[in-house]
Amino acid sequence: MAVLEKDLMQFLDTEFDDAKQDGWEIKSDDAANWALRKIKQAEQNIANRDELVKREIERIQRWAEQADQDDKASINFFTVALQGYYKELTDKGRLGKRKSYKLPCGTIGTRKKQAILERDDEKLIPLARQYGLTETVEKLKWAEFKKKIMVKGYQAFDVETGELLDGVTVVEKEEEDGNFYVKTE
Repeated sequence: MAVLEKDLMQFLDTEFDDAKQDGWEIKSDDAANWALRKIKQAEQNIANRDELVKREIERIQRWAEQADQDDKASINFFTVALQGYYKELTDKGRLGKRKSYKLPCGTIGTRKKQAILERDDEKLIPLARQYGLTETVEKLKWAEFKKKIMVKGYQAFDVETGELLDGVTVVEKEEEDGNFYVKTE
């Protein structure tokens, strides 16, 4: 906000200095417009802070990514060096039948690599069913079911039968007047 605009807003605010006191009410279009201007200003403050936070988060993420890349390069370098050392130990027969070598700060070794499998569930389900290794998941279609509910006060009823529904709790009843809203431009 420019300096002159800020000065103007402060001047306009002086007319409603008592607005934050208990019992203050909006009793004119001028006061209502002033309140909308204050809401818009607060919304803009929130948006500005959000933008600042996003920029700072992006900067911190870039820093973390760079630091992670440096550390991953270091991990890779030392892993390759340890792999060479492990091969040397194996070649000299210092490990015997062992697949790992324990040191004070950790262990180096080899593991059998697991096979990578792709599957076709349609072909496997009949076989898995024989072993009892399938599952059936039943799920309520809430959006469609909700259309069959009629709400009266804090009770929910089946639209077709009029029966009180067990399993549906009305947390907040419907209001005829609707919800008040404020939209700034």
